[in-house]
Amino acid sequence: MLGRKNRALICGPAGSGKTFVALEKAVSLAKAGNDVLLLCFNQRLAEWLRTLCAKQTNISIYHYHGLCSHYCKLAGHSLPTADPLSDNKAFFSAELPEALLDAVSVTDHRFDAVIVDEGQDFDSLWWISILELLKPPGECPFYIFFDDNQHIYSTNLDFPIKEEPFLLYENCRNTRQIFAEVSKNYRGNLETTCVGPDGRKPQIIVVSSDEEERAILSEVVNHLVKQEQVLPGDIAILTPKAEGKSKWREGEKLGGLSATWHANASGQVLHCSTIHAFKGLESSVIIL
Repeated sequence: MLGRKNRALICGPAGSGKTFVALEKAVSLAKAGNDVLLLCFNQRLAEWLRTLCAKQTNISIYHYHGLCSHYCKLAGHSLPTADPLSDNKAFFSAELPEALLDAVSVTDHRFDAVIVDEGQDFDSLWWISILELLKPPGECPFYIFFDDNQHIYSTNLDFPIKEEPFLLYENCRNTRQIFAEVSKNYRGNLETTCVGPDGRKPQIIVVSSDEEERAILSEVVNHLVKQEQVLPGDIAILTPKAEGKSKWREGEKLGGLSATWHANASGQVLHCSTIHAFKGLESSVIIL
């Protein structure tokens, strides 16, 4: 269907394959000779997508604020700096996008197609600068993938494409039991279904102290790795707190393994991340 439309919205819940469809569309357009921009909100997601496209030419992959930095360098403009004493909301929502718009206006670098993932997290003002990246703006392929249940950074869903979206309503990522558990918190408008196997019931463990949490987490990790033969790199420990405030420090020993916050680390290590930073990514085992 997307092959017949140059502009489209695609809506789907977590696990419905939005990112994979976006990536497949970007690859097919690039193979046809187009210079493609694949854009998302999450920096770690952009890094992961780059690893998948390492051998593919004609695709540029950025998270939005990384794109702002890239174009300022192209234009020879100084990148605005954040105020360390403020919450920097205006810096990310207005100052960097304005810098991008200024930089685009003095450069010749435009794209034949733009594909946006995580569109629900893009501020409505950012679309002005994104549309300027197309050549020409009204004719080139432009697709926005979004989840109406996950707009945690932007408070409204105001897209430059006004047609009704295509709908992805099947969860292709999770087992049915995990899907049933997380669906309790779904607030989107789609009636979603799960096509995965039944799987085991998610394990919910109640702890009464930090010490007990640390001890049980070590037991769980040890069981997963030694008894169930799960590779440490396939386990993600997610927390609401950033690295500097989390009890799970870099190098922390859990179940005899070291924890790391470095996304590209390999080997016998456990990966830690904030919930927000991991949004859009996936792992075989999630410990929340």
